[in-house]
Amino acid sequence: MKKFYVLVIALLLSNLSYSQKKQDIFYQKIKGYITDDITGLPLKGANIVIESAQNIGTTSDSTGYFSFVAVTGRQTVAFSYIGYNPQKVNVLITTGQELILKIQLEPQVIVLNQVVVNAHFQKDKSINSLIYASGRSFSTEEAYRYAGTLGDPARMVRSYAGVVPERDDRNDIVIRGNSPSGILWRLDGIEIPNPNHYGGIGLTGNTTTLLNTNMLTNSDFITGAFPAEYSNALSGVFDLKMKKANPDKREFRIQTGWNGFELGAEGPFSKKNDWGTFMSCYRYSFLDLMDKIGINFGILPKYQDFTTKFDIPVSKKMDISFLGLWGTSTIDLDDHDRDKKDIATLYGNHTQTGSDLLLGGLNAKYRFSQKTSITLGLSALKNNIKTKIDTFNLITNASALIWDEKSSESKYSFFSELKSRTSSVNMFKVGVRWDLFDINYNQNGTNDHVYSVITNSKDQLNLLRAYLQDEYYLSKKLKATAGINFQYLFFNNSKALEPRLGIQYNINDNQTIAFSYGNHHQMLPRTVYFIQTTTNMGIEYTNKKLDFMAANHYVLAYNWLLGKNMRLKAETYYQNLYSIPIEQDKNSTFSLLNSGDDFYIPQNDSLVNKGKGKNYGVELTIEKFMSNNYYFMLNGSLFESKYIAADGVWRNTAFNSNFICNGVAGYEWWATNNKAFGSDLKITIAGGKRYIPVNEQASIQSGKIVYDYYHAFENRYNDYFRTDLRVYYKMNYRKFYIEFAIDFQNLTNQKNIFYREFVPATGKYNTYYNMSFFPMYTFKCLF
Repeated sequence: MKKFYVLVIALLLSNLSYSQKKQDIFYQKIKGYITDDITGLPLKGANIVIESAQNIGTTSDSTGYFSFVAVTGRQTVAFSYIGYNPQKVNVLITTGQELILKIQLEPQVIVLNQVVVNAHFQKDKSINSLIYASGRSFSTEEAYRYAGTLGDPARMVRSYAGVVPERDDRNDIVIRGNSPSGILWRLDGIEIPNPNHYGGIGLTGNTTTLLNTNMLTNSDFITGAFPAEYSNALSGVFDLKMKKANPDKREFRIQTGWNGFELGAEGPFSKKNDWGTFMSCYRYSFLDLMDKIGINFGILPKYQDFTTKFDIPVSKKMDISFLGLWGTSTIDLDDHDRDKKDIATLYGNHTQTGSDLLLGGLNAKYRFSQKTSITLGLSALKNNIKTKIDTFNLITNASALIWDEKSSESKYSFFSELKSRTSSVNMFKVGVRWDLFDINYNQNGTNDHVYSVITNSKDQLNLLRAYLQDEYYLSKKLKATAGINFQYLFFNNSKALEPRLGIQYNINDNQTIAFSYGNHHQMLPRTVYFIQTTTNMGIEYTNKKLDFMAANHYVLAYNWLLGKNMRLKAETYYQNLYSIPIEQDKNSTFSLLNSGDDFYIPQNDSLVNKGKGKNYGVELTIEKFMSNNYYFMLNGSLFESKYIAADGVWRNTAFNSNFICNGVAGYEWWATNNKAFGSDLKITIAGGKRYIPVNEQASIQSGKIVYDYYHAFENRYNDYFRTDLRVYYKMNYRKFYIEFAIDFQNLTNQKNIFYREFVPATGKYNTYYNMSFFPMYTFKCLF
């Protein structure tokens, strides 16, 4: 590895020396499609220009397609069309690949024969125009640009206000104190329960993402009060979009880094005929690859995945796309291999776990007219989970099985959505979703030193959802949206009718204020329904009749454009959660609102929908978007997250860290049009993780850990602090582009406590920490 770094430094120095010489000017094509933001219909004759060079640009054709040549480097591209609000995007143009953009313009509003034109394009707004508050879009470049993200969208959004870093080794997302199990993931309209390697059923995060960020385009992240088209979620939404491949030229990518070694290709099926385009990418675990060539890093996660997408134009009015995703992963964690000095207890664990995921999805979009379109989708997903945990005595080596799981879940889905812009002041969406879950759960574990069956079930669950959302401009400055979602679970006849509402007022060209309300319901983590209870009558499923968990979200947002590329955003919110599953014991502090705080979903039986919760807080963000080669974002959140269980006491949830502050900044120096050096910095300060204390005296007397549930989550560990630094180098050559970056994770090597374990035999605590200082490089080559 030392030789490798020496070689990299030599290459950088040689290129820096060369940069002092006269440089060639390189060019690259910018292509893409420009459409109506609601119907997706193409806009013919739209103007596209480079902002710094108005004479460089083009217009779109009858299919909305455009293509022109521009100088490489960072540029701002402006889009305009008669009757639509203009839009600007900051892009990086490289020689390695032609730049493909997908632009959606929002119509200008005609009220009383007058035209309302927004003076500025708000770059922070969501792609989905029905999101008035608690939402923003993000780009693929941001997923790599922000320090510490490692190309993972889930890690990237930890830079945003209200998102708490639950733990460093996983990408679970905690939004405003909610459980990470409340997140909805969508990819091109297809819902994916857990888009991660080692992904457990019912969870939404883990160590390594299955999603390939290089294949994504601009997408939305929503933190509350989402429109009616999003359902079966309590916390937030990732609405991810796949990009379109280059329709004219085949291009390739080689990349190595945290997410693995990958090979990618995209382009047209045929250069002679318009048969459509493809994108494909294969990834293999980086650490496993290093192990195979003789470089060992100790713990060895093994995984690989493959992603592909086909876009086929059937006619001028109809397009079909196919999405495929496959991933497999295993890891073996054995305390036998650890230095016994690092283990204060007499016992260790041997954990073997892995998962497999296979997804296929088909979308068809038909455009009836310039105002109306319909989308139909089918998808099938298969998820397998295998986990085995043995505990053993370090002295005698005697072992015992404490957890064994062999579960699988198949999901078959149909969805359809009709969009129509009935006039310049009115638009509506109507849609339906049907999900069939075919489950086979087999979980066995130790509870109170007794090894028994937790779940052993084969069954089906059918979930039906339907929604309607309408938007109307009430005046030149005021618009409103109202929607309703219906959700029905055939398995136990749970049903919900959910109203959604939003209203936005433009105070002037630079300031807006908005209010959003949403009623939301969610299925329980599906394994919870099938937990077995042994009674005098035999085996019973005491959780089968549990109703949906539910919440009301209220959000008030204020947005102020301080300049061309800077804005201030403030939001305050209140969420009341109800119908939360809790235990019936009057002394119990258990609530399913705390699920996701550990590696697994709680396996408690005999639950009832009588729990409550509440989250409220305020968020402030000051952000300068990338322009003049630099950007920054400062945000802070103050919040409370509480719950009440069967004991009738309001307590902190496991996720109530009370505050979080983020500072993100970056600068990019272009030595020439073809060379750039840059750095990105992120600093996070947050309240420490909450915990359930141990009754030390009772634990010592019994010889096993006894928790003090009466004081559950009263206290926090020390405040969380982390600094991440990313430095990178970019170089355009005539035929290809390279990028090299090093991410210095936890630059100051801060010891952030993850949890403390009490040892009854010694009366002392073992302290386990989040990630220590860890450098990780990324290398990318496009050609």
